Amino acid sequence: MFVEHIIKILNKCLSDLKQDDLSIEFEINKSLIEKPQKSIHGDYACTIAMKFAHKLNLKPMDFANRIVDKINNNDEIIDKSWVQPPGFINFSIKNSVLINQINNVIKLGKKFGDFTKVSTEKIQIEFVSVNPTGPLHVGHARGAVIGSTLANVLESAGYIVEREYYINDDGRQIKLFNDSLFARFLELLGKENTFPLDGYVGSYVIDIAKQFITNNNQNSEVFNNSDIYTILSEFGMNYILGSIKEDMKHLKVNYDVWFSEKTLYETEDFNEAIDLLKANGSLIESDGAIWFETENNDNNKVVIRSNGEPTYFASDIAYHYNKFIKRKFSRVIDIWGADHQGQIPFMKSMIEKFGIDRNNLNLLIYQLVTLKRDGEIVRISKRTGDLITFKELLEDVGPDVCRFFFLTRSPESQMEFDIDLAKKESEDNPVYYIQYAYARICSILRLADEKGIDYSNPNLNLISDDSELDMIRKMISLPDVILKISETLGPHHLPHYAMEFANSFHLFYQKCRVISDENLEITKARLRLVLSAKIVLAKYLTLMGLNKPEKM
Repeated sequence: MFVEHIIKILNKCLSDLKQDDLSIEFEINKSLIEKPQKSIHGDYACTIAMKFAHKLNLKPMDFANRIVDKINNNDEIIDKSWVQPPGFINFSIKNSVLINQINNVIKLGKKFGDFTKVSTEKIQIEFVSVNPTGPLHVGHARGAVIGSTLANVLESAGYIVEREYYINDDGRQIKLFNDSLFARFLELLGKENTFPLDGYVGSYVIDIAKQFITNNNQNSEVFNNSDIYTILSEFGMNYILGSIKEDMKHLKVNYDVWFSEKTLYETEDFNEAIDLLKANGSLIESDGAIWFETENNDNNKVVIRSNGEPTYFASDIAYHYNKFIKRKFSRVIDIWGADHQGQIPFMKSMIEKFGIDRNNLNLLIYQLVTLKRDGEIVRISKRTGDLITFKELLEDVGPDVCRFFFLTRSPESQMEFDIDLAKKESEDNPVYYIQYAYARICSILRLADEKGIDYSNPNLNLISDDSELDMIRKMISLPDVILKISETLGPHHLPHYAMEFANSFHLFYQKCRVISDENLEITKARLRLVLSAKIVLAKYLTLMGLNKPEKM
């Protein structure tokens, strides 16, 4: 919140030093400002002296001291500035300025932390997009949480965001699923059948076939319809998609668009994309097939097989042509599982051939999830004997815990999901700890209302305890957190800062009595502080997609 002010001060100092005798050819930007890990080092620190002192033939400490000497000591926001070895320039914000932020938070309410951008930059986030050939597994839940949370943060950062699920309803895997379902259907009817090689053997395929038969018991002539294969295939697709949508709803994941792969071929998207790549020489013919030519020719991709069938690379080409050229998204973020890591160079190269900057496509690859119970790795469900599904984990630990735990590690890190910890209702469980802070805040404010205390205009100068000021510092860092995540595309920062803020509230609560019959004025001031804390904690919970319990 105060970073821009500090940058302005420091660049003025550099300008003054340049007029003195230093050949300064650089400026300070946000990347050189950080939050110190310990409060004794102030509220902000600048690292410019350590990065650029050598260019001026100065030691970092000497350069830092020369900068600090130029800082106006009568600044309206900065309390003091000083140099910390090996060359940090530290700043502390005036207590009066911090305290004034309480009313600012309350005034903005739900909009606190949000940014308003002048540009109409449209960002599309596509996530999960698993083949609709079976139930979602635990890894898909991680992708769903990463994608939906990142979308929430980007909207808060002022972007226009569209959430999309790409339905892989065309190609070999769908054909294999349909063949498997048809074979099970015939088997249940006692008819001759041939189960496909490498078919889908899960018990859920039998369940779908049984459901189809049950649904049509009163209309048995459908079983002899010449289009029964197509009718059953459509039923199977809708059944799986319905299950996926139900799981997503339970996890509190919403999509703006469910995009069908088939439409790429039913419209002109595929042909237009291929024609464009042919025209600019990106496609070559070899062995009767059409290939996408990569930069070094050592990893060319088959786009159209020699039999005329398009590959899944062809679908990727047409789909991203549709995203960038047809729907004109400024940026696209694809959130994919670890098995897609090798596709990144192809995807980046491909969009460049469309005339799109490769940096406008971000591919976030998330790693595998390992479930643990009683200290042991769990792979098989005790209930079904199959792999543990997305749905079963949700039913076991609940959506809030799922969402929070999946956010705690960066996408590129493998993670262990401790089911025992997830089910604990104690301070050991971070979700419980954060939500309990929110419930406690609500309890305090309810008591104030019951007592009829008016805290709409208190004397906030009575706020002076270190725990109160520390909570304000944590509170006003929310806009910086939102901006950081929007720039790095790392939603895993949210749980960390939410925990820090909840911890600062719990410490404040332990140290400072909020409602006191002996001192009404300090009570009013602290209630105002608690109200602002409620707004900030609610924002963290909302961004992460967690419930805000008023009682626990």
